[in-house]
Amino acid sequence: MPHSHSQGAEQNGHPMFFCGAGPPGASCPSTGGPAASTAPGGFGGCAGVMVALASSCCGAPCSMAMPVPPLPGPLGGYPAQQTSPQLQPQRPPQLQPQQLEWLDKDGLVRRIHELEGQVAFLEDTTLRQQDDLRQVEAKLLQAAQWQSQSLPGSSAEALQRQNDFLTVLVSRFERKTMALEEELAGLTLAQREALAASTPAASVAAETQTQAEFSQVLELEGQIALLEESLAGKESEIQALWEEQKLREASPSNKPRIPVELLDEVQGLREKNSFFSDLVARFEEKTMFLEKQVKAVSRAEQDARSQLKRHQEEQAIASEQLAAAREATECAHRQRAEQLGEEAESAAVALREAKKEHNRKNQELLRQVQLLEASCRRKDLEAKTRLEEVSSEDSQELREQKELNAQLVEKLSRERVVHVETRRFQAALSSENEVLTARADRLSDQLYELSELNDMLEEQAKAASRPDAK
Repeated sequence: MPHSHSQGAEQNGHPMFFCGAGPPGASCPSTGGPAASTAPGGFGGCAGVMVALASSCCGAPCSMAMPVPPLPGPLGGYPAQQTSPQLQPQRPPQLQPQQLEWLDKDGLVRRIHELEGQVAFLEDTTLRQQDDLRQVEAKLLQAAQWQSQSLPGSSAEALQRQNDFLTVLVSRFERKTMALEEELAGLTLAQREALAASTPAASVAAETQTQAEFSQVLELEGQIALLEESLAGKESEIQALWEEQKLREASPSNKPRIPVELLDEVQGLREKNSFFSDLVARFEEKTMFLEKQVKAVSRAEQDARSQLKRHQEEQAIASEQLAAAREATECAHRQRAEQLGEEAESAAVALREAKKEHNRKNQELLRQVQLLEASCRRKDLEAKTRLEEVSSEDSQELREQKELNAQLVEKLSRERVVHVETRRFQAALSSENEVLTARADRLSDQLYELSELNDMLEEQAKAASRPDAK
């Protein structure tokens, strides 16, 4: 028989679609699960696929709605011989901060919106189930009044199937909430590392905020663990009820239950349904709280990134200022060294000129002294010869010679005074020469020290430019 989708009866104004893959017990060619025609409460289709509100059981959408993703567990025709699975959600693997680099917060927000849509769908389903419970209760009251001999336990089994489906849906929502919490914890760790790399004060504040958020996440995980334990207990109770129902159906003395028992069972299932509705509401509140936390983490991360960008800009400006200061210092040192070199060169030139002038004056003085000594010797010889020549002459000539000799002696004494002054001037020039020589030596030492200082400054500038180049 070909696999097709057909429209079933209407209940509470909502059309029901079911899979017409074949007779009961046959398998669906799309999902591989057992096919079923209808399910009470508006649910039908293959095992593992929920079909409600004009949806498909095999994954292909019908003409009125989009298909709902398949759920784990036997949610198809709910045969009496099948039992609901154990609701033990698998915890997703722990995400490392290196694996969160590709994580997009927009995708996380989209997943939260998807969870909110599923919660809304679950609330709609809960409302429809409550309407179904009211209708079943009215039918049971009518059956109790007329004491009809209808099929026993059919409405209770339908409510049991609906509660099983609601349990599985809650487990799916719980797994998605846990995955969302794991992603939020990973985002928190990534934000803490980003803030620790920026500034110490910001890292301390971020660490405090992260510890508070982590404590909230741990509290949520504890609540989820309690909910898991409660769901596991409910599942064990449902399993015991299914086994008890099997034993009752297998016993030969099985008798149809009275409407009062059916009403009690309906009341119990209704209480379970209200419990699951409250549980879904709590999960919705937790999802909204997690969405707020994700938004807060996103804002904090944006603030941290803006602060890091601002610090990088300030660091770039400081680096430029440091480079400009280094260039100005090097330029000032070069100008000072050039100025000192020019001063040393001018001092050396002046010293050479002073030495030349001093040597010239010394040579002139020596030449004058030699000329004076030669003239004195020559005059002495002339005087002696004249004295010898005029020794025989009269006293008049002798007086004249004596007067001439006295004049010569006086002239010689004057020349000796000039010679003494020349000697004194030569000594002054020699002392001045020594002062100039000492000054030239000091200038040479200063020039040598300035050259060493210039070499040291050039080495420091090169050493300072190497980290900037790296």
